[in-house]
Amino acid sequence: MPLLKKREDKKQKEADKYVCTLDDETAKRAKEELGEDPKNRMSQVETLRKWIEEQKHLNCRTDTTHLLLYLRCCKFSQLMARKKIENYMKVMTETPEWFKDLNPSDPRILAVLDSTFVFPLPGYDDLGRKVVFFRTGKFFEISAKFNKHDVFRACIMLIAFVNRDEQTQVNGVVYLTDNSGMEMKHINYFGVENYLKALKIWQNSFPGRYKEFHYYNPGVAFSAFMQMAKSVMPDKVKKRLFIHGSNMEDVYKVIPMKMLPDDYLPDEYDGPSPGTVKQIIEKLKKDVNQADFKKEIMDDTSGKYFYDKSAKSEEVPQASFRKLNID
Repeated sequence: MPLLKKREDKKQKEADKYVCTLDDETAKRAKEELGEDPKNRMSQVETLRKWIEEQKHLNCRTDTTHLLLYLRCCKFSQLMARKKIENYMKVMTETPEWFKDLNPSDPRILAVLDSTFVFPLPGYDDLGRKVVFFRTGKFFEISAKFNKHDVFRACIMLIAFVNRDEQTQVNGVVYLTDNSGMEMKHINYFGVENYLKALKIWQNSFPGRYKEFHYYNPGVAFSAFMQMAKSVMPDKVKKRLFIHGSNMEDVYKVIPMKMLPDDYLPDEYDGPSPGTVKQIIEKLKKDVNQADFKKEIMDDTSGKYFYDKSAKSEEVPQASFRKLNID
């Protein structure tokens, strides 16, 4: 079968397989904020897919749902999406201790989840955004059950889990951190080098729209950490940081109470909630072990996808730049 015919068959197969799950409001936001037009969505995906297939140094997923994640976080700029894909594949290849063989059933990853250190809150906020909750001091209570690499591996798995949702790809993610119990020894546990490495990887490589960062109950250790973190943060991220005191009333103003665990709600609250932290974690462990996601994350981190620096060409194929949608 001629190569052109094979590519056309593949293109048609991908087009038929993808079904957009965005509701009308989110689809409207995607068009207004990201430049995503349903009429040329598949042609944009195909342009990016074709470029990937031309790169000898890249071996990565080219399915429509995966490529849309990169296009959306880059506002459908082909150049930015290419750079983001290259960056991600490079760090994935060069940091196997964090990215290799992520199995949601791995006892070490489950131990991190059980620590209640990090988990996405069920549902979405009033702007349709996902909220990811960090409890900085909590996991050190049982940290002997895993090592520092396990923590980063669990976080990477959860990022992948959250970002596969199309609504989240468009509306973005909000981070809420409870710093209760955070001490200087916790920062020293990971080491400054690992913190900075993680921040750089997250900023430059992970696809996603990260909208706000809220910090509750800050202390001396947190202030020291933020001083270090801000040294590598772009101004855009710094403007999205919000420091709250030790009063949960400030948090309720930015995170809907209906999303927060019972553990963080006042006794007199009688509205909807997702349950206790423990109940949320138990459901999360079941969700990440659903067959579709488990198969996907294990395939993604199996080693079959990689960045080969030795095969990278310094020449830029001109044909690949003819269908750019530059911001």
